[in-house]
Amino acid sequence: MPAVSAGTTTSLAASARVRAARTGRDVRRRTAWLVGGLILVALAVRVPGLGATNLWLDEANSWLLAKYSLPALLANIRASPSSPLYFVLLKGWVQLFGESESTLRALSLVVSLALIPVTYTLGARTVSRRAAFLGALLLALSPVQLYYAQEARVYMLVTLLTTCTVLTYVAWRQAVCGSDAEAPSSSTSRSRPHGLLAAYVVCAVLAIYTLDLAVLALLALNIDAGLAGLRIVRARRAAYGTVSSRSPAYQSAHQSGYESGYQSGGSHALTAGNGLWQTARDWVAAQITIGVACLPLAIAVDFKTAASSQAWRRALGVPDAMRGLMDFFASTIHGGYLYPWDLYHAIVDRWGAGAVLERTLAYPLTLLAVLTALSYPPRNARAGTARVLYLVLGIPLGAGVAISVGHELSLPRYFLFTTPCLYVLIGAGLARMAGWLRTALLVVLLATMGVGVVTYHGVGARDSDYRPVAHRLTDALRTGDAIVIQPPEMGVPLSYYMRAHPVPIAGLTAGAPLLGALVPAAGKRTWLVLDYRSGTFGGNADSIARIVPGHVVSDIVVTPGGSGVRIIEVDSAEPAKTR
Repeated sequence: MPAVSAGTTTSLAASARVRAARTGRDVRRRTAWLVGGLILVALAVRVPGLGATNLWLDEANSWLLAKYSLPALLANIRASPSSPLYFVLLKGWVQLFGESESTLRALSLVVSLALIPVTYTLGARTVSRRAAFLGALLLALSPVQLYYAQEARVYMLVTLLTTCTVLTYVAWRQAVCGSDAEAPSSSTSRSRPHGLLAAYVVCAVLAIYTLDLAVLALLALNIDAGLAGLRIVRARRAAYGTVSSRSPAYQSAHQSGYESGYQSGGSHALTAGNGLWQTARDWVAAQITIGVACLPLAIAVDFKTAASSQAWRRALGVPDAMRGLMDFFASTIHGGYLYPWDLYHAIVDRWGAGAVLERTLAYPLTLLAVLTALSYPPRNARAGTARVLYLVLGIPLGAGVAISVGHELSLPRYFLFTTPCLYVLIGAGLARMAGWLRTALLVVLLATMGVGVVTYHGVGARDSDYRPVAHRLTDALRTGDAIVIQPPEMGVPLSYYMRAHPVPIAGLTAGAPLLGALVPAAGKRTWLVLDYRSGTFGGNADSIARIVPGHVVSDIVVTPGGSGVRIIEVDSAEPAKTR
């Protein structure tokens, strides 16, 4: 063979670098178009109807906290299990943009759009670009993501911050151990482990200050870090007889590894020059920093009051808690308005062929599709970065099920932050299976999501709707009239819808008797508002007339969405009328 000159070798290497750079630019451009398209799809799904439904109790509480001064807001948070970051951000948002339903919810909408590229990047780093695209597609079209993107609560923000925490951890792990995904980590991330670890700390602290349950995701990441470190220790001992990076055998392998350019998987973990013990110290220092940063939050909480505020949660028991877990996997695809028992009623009560098809999609077929996709794990699931997805999904959900045995938690709500990992794992399974099976499962999943989106947009109200109540009271109130509401917390959504004409609203606890609680001034009226949560809500007209002072002038029930509100007008002077 003719000899190859040094100049020719240099020219070939330069040409290879140019081709690699051009390929990288093409991939980034294609990725930007794909992710941008998914964001547009999510916008088309999530913007319509943003302010169409009423603010329900929890959203009205968000509005009330945002209206407080900052010291009052933080003092109020102390007595609840909530964390303050979202409400502080919402306070600034309201001051800038106003307090209509759509404006209050727009913060969650914006956050939900930012979650799409973060989820795609997480999928590309841990599994593959195809899995990342499929996972981000499911995220963009999901009815449950639509619901929380249109809710003025903490859950979408904590989902974004937790996913950012997971992503920065994965990037740091790849920086110190190498990439095992089909879409490898960039040289930039490999050269900046300390910056990535600092970003991880910031994201983790912000996530905990948004929702304290995010600490369960950090527990999962620490377990993965421990397993990864243990694997490196065992591999080094097996290969070199020692863990020390100063041994001659290790130094020889390290040098040959870099000279050969082999930097992936377990071999990189064996020959990486970062220093195992220094990396471990950096990781422990990061966890201590997070703990110290979150210490003020733990100290500030009034645990006794916060626990008593959650006393209403019923115990599910083991069977119902496990059923809730199965519901989680289905509801992340179909949304929250289709139920397991609907299929039975659709058949027995003859709701029609369309309703039977929808309910068949929503539960048996969707659950089967999700579980089938999850049965195709990524190739690096046992020891690679894809294991992080399983841990971040499984550990919080396992804790949620355990808690629900004694105190019910809505898994799709409180553990929404696990869903990006779930969607990426579903995408990874779809990417690995045969083409015909992937097509069939995608049809089931996307059809179910379509049904869920249509169902969501067809719902007119969230829980008790106080818009018609406020309208009636605003039109009929006279000077000196009193408003009493039972239970008292429902005065918050009523106050929101009467904010243009603010009046004092007195509250009665849910079990308090009405007799003796209403003492209208002479010649004045009392408007008694009974939410469906009130024990008196279902009382007949005669029983109500016997326990209120004065005459019942009118008694109507407003029943939007099936969650009723009863309005009783009591006058101490006028004779009874019938309306």
